Amino acid sequence: MGSCFEKIEMSLTWTGEGDNTQVVLEANTTGKRTPTCAEIFLFGNTDTHHLEAFYFAGNHKATLNIPGKNAREAMQRTGLHAYLFCEGTVNELVSVFNSLKAFVGGFVLHGTRPLWSTKVPKYMEDANIEFLKWAVNETLEIRST
Repeated sequence: MGSCFEKIEMSLTWTGEGDNTQVVLEANTTGKRTPTCAEIFLFGNTDTHHLEAFYFAGNHKATLNIPGKNAREAMQRTGLHAYLFCEGTVNELVSVFNSLKAFVGGFVLHGTRPLWSTKVPKYMEDANIEFLKWAVNETLEIRST
């Protein structure tokens, strides 16, 4: 059960052999709760990943290429993991934006623009401090250097 669909059933089928190995991921979604909701999944393991959004009820199919012998063996050993984004499309976009604030900035040794400055920008410091407070209830204190 997801946040948008009352029922989600999935299956994985192997196709091809050798360098042409693929898996076909099939999903059937039923019982859409609201007209604008969606389920967003990240499917993956150590060698393969795929992002899929289900906006409509019904059958969905995705074919994933398995890149090489090691990836095939890993897939056979551990399978494919499914991670569900819990908050819906709009909230996930807000979350991505907030994550970018925490990591985008201070890219080069020279420059005067905010994203291309020589040090970590203030907004980036603040975003990381806010995240630590929210995620692990850790309040950072200013220290002398």
